[in-house]
Parts: sequence; C-alpha cells; structure tokens
Amino acid sequence: RLVLGAGFYNFTSVQGKAFADLAAGGKSNGNHEGAAGVVKNPYLPKQIFLDARGPTGSVDSGIFVEYVQNNETSDPNQALWTGMTIGQKTWDAQWGYLDVESDATLALFTNSDFGNGVTDARGWVAALRWKFMKNVSVRITEMVARTRMDIDNRNYQRTHLDLNASF
Repeated sequence: RLVLGAGFYNFTSVQGKAFADLAAGGKSNGNHEGAAGVVKNPYLPKQIFLDARGPTGSVDSGIFVEYVQNNETSDPNQALWTGMTIGQKTWDAQWGYLDVESDATLALFTNSDFGNGVTDARGWVAALRWKFMKNVSVRITEMVARTRMDIDNRNYQRTHLDLNASF
C-alpha cells in the first residue's frame, strides 16, 4: 500500500496576536516572538508525505516521510518526520526521527510528548508493542530530543508505558 499526499494550512492571521489569545498558558513554545508574547510570523506551512507499507518476507514493514515548510518566514521554517515500522500479528516496533525548526508550524500543533511540546526540537522516537491477548496490548515508547537548539540546547527524554484495551 502506498499513500502519497500534500497539503497546506493557513494560519497567516495569527501574526501580531498574543500567544495567550491562541492557547491556554500563552507561551511561544519555540516559535519566534515579535514583541514579548506576540506572534512574530505568519504561518502557511505546506506539507508533502509518503507512507509505504506491505509484507516483507514473514513480517509487515513500512516506511514514512513527512516534510513541512513555512515559506512565510525567513526564520528557521522546516520540519521532517521520517521512520520505519516492522511487525507481525502479536508485536510491532517503530523507529522515527523528528526535526522541527522553530517556525515550521505553530507550536500549539506539535506533538506535546515529543520535545515537551515545543518547536525547535530534534530527536528520535522508538516504540515496541506486544499484543498478549486478543484485545489487549502493552506498548513502551521512548522519546529523546534536544530542544531550544538556538537558545540553550536542552536535553529532553520521556518514556511512556501504555496498556491498551479494545472492546
């Protein structure tokens, strides 16, 4: 199965608004500010993506790539998410690499678990899932990133252990 696509988002009207008017907490979370607490740039990110999956011998495998660019700013404006999956009926594994520059997209739309929910982050995600009953599985996910690359280059790490049940 092959999925190829493209899209865009239009958030150009946020330029000049206070971050507090966009989300609870009112922080820039990696996006550049004009005046203190105010959105500096318009956001019109364009994206392309590819997802290819299928059987490889006795396992199912896949690769994925997504690229985003916000041409409305000359500040760092690109994002890349790429990785692979492999698995069978009772288990699967995923590995991915994510690099989100500060103004590729509004931080309020980023993954809140990776890099503490900020833009200006890069790192990797690895996950293992084991389906030990028909409708029950356990999954461990490890996220390791460096954030605030252009300010103080912080380390960030988060581990999730999820028990999933379907009815």
